[in-house]
Amino acid sequence: MLIGVVIALVASRRTDTAFPAGSPEGKVAEFLRLVENSDLDDAYRLTDIPGMSREKFEENFRYGSQTSRRITLVRSETEGATATVVVDSSEFVSDSPLGENSYTQRLTYRLRRNDGNWLIVGLANLGY
Repeated sequence: MLIGVVIALVASRRTDTAFPAGSPEGKVAEFLRLVENSDLDDAYRLTDIPGMSREKFEENFRYGSQTSRRITLVRSETEGATATVVVDSSEFVSDSPLGENSYTQRLTYRLRRNDGNWLIVGLANLGY
């Protein structure tokens, strides 16, 4: 289990934290990078979420790169062909009248391994 690892997505100026190839953490990091870069077509291909159409996906993620954010891996659990990856997403907003503000949201990704490849099959914070 990895705790406190930061996936550097803040303003895209830092290098990304490397996770083992083919790991659930690596798949979530890849997904978050794609969303951050507004590459929603490729991000959607990393998912197989029941009930989430391409249109719903776009509604939920189209503003992925509107703010600077830092993603911190809280925990990861793998059991057979399923995994759960929990991250804290801290967003930073600098146009506030009170200066820079930030808030943190805990996000839980559920994954399933299919033919050796991890797919995101659930996003608890969105009700999927």
